[in-house]
Amino acid sequence: DLDNLKYVNDSFGHEAGDVYIRTAATQLLAGSPVDALVARMSGDEFILFFYNLSDMVTLQTAVSNLEENVQGQCVILPDKNGHILHMSAGIAIYPTHSTNADQLIRYADFAMYQGKKGSKGCFIYFDASIYDQDHRPQ
Repeated sequence: DLDNLKYVNDSFGHEAGDVYIRTAATQLLAGSPVDALVARMSGDEFILFFYNLSDMVTLQTAVSNLEENVQGQCVILPDKNGHILHMSAGIAIYPTHSTNADQLIRYADFAMYQGKKGSKGCFIYFDASIYDQDHRPQ
């Protein structure tokens, strides 16, 4: 999820928002492992599938590299000033968290919003215990 896209659109227009989105897409592609699928879901949301990673350490390294490649990149908008790219992400792991694609997406979305409760611009791994507590019947 791109942080601050609404601000960019409202302050500089939708053309600037498109530049912000394209910059994010370029950085996501450049920062992802070779074995990855990167797609835009809608508006300011992207989805990435990393596959053929041998273990958790490799996954964590790939996520860390991606985060470094995306966060803080300078985006030059039509006002000719540099603006900082920020993105929030949730990470769900197959088969650890689920074997169902839709559920993995829900879990990643949940993790992302958990992270945004604290501050924007963070990459957060899904935590089943928080999810279970949050979705427990009242």
